Amino acid sequence: MLTHDAVAARQPAGTPSPANIRTLEAKLRLPKGAEPLDHYARYYTATRAKTVNDLPFSTISDGICLRRGQPLILGILALSNRWGPLPTGARIVRPSAFPQFVHGGCWAVNVVYDPVHEKLLGMWCKYDDRAPRPHP
Repeated sequence: MLTHDAVAARQPAGTPSPANIRTLEAKLRLPKGAEPLDHYARYYTATRAKTVNDLPFSTISDGICLRRGQPLILGILALSNRWGPLPTGARIVRPSAFPQFVHGGCWAVNVVYDPVHEKLLGMWCKYDDRAPRPHP
């Protein structure tokens, strides 16, 4: 009998299953300032953790703890009407095709998910450089 860890070890990086994505999306509670999930083009890929600094995001949330070699599903949710228009819905992409969205606040939301333990490890909006600067 294969354990969850053994099954995850055999799954090639870059290929989360549609079932993984359905489970992940059922657990999402979007950050304050985000729009409803169906307003986003949602890109997902699989990888194995090295360090938080190796994640392909332009901003990193504090408090994410990763184990070296840990299977992960990474997601980027891009607000369709702000980055495109982009077709909404979930799509699985290879790591080399994982899109980059820089800044924009909740126009882009990063997701880090542990498919082995079915646990959301982090979800945060990008740095918001659209905010007005404070007056002195």
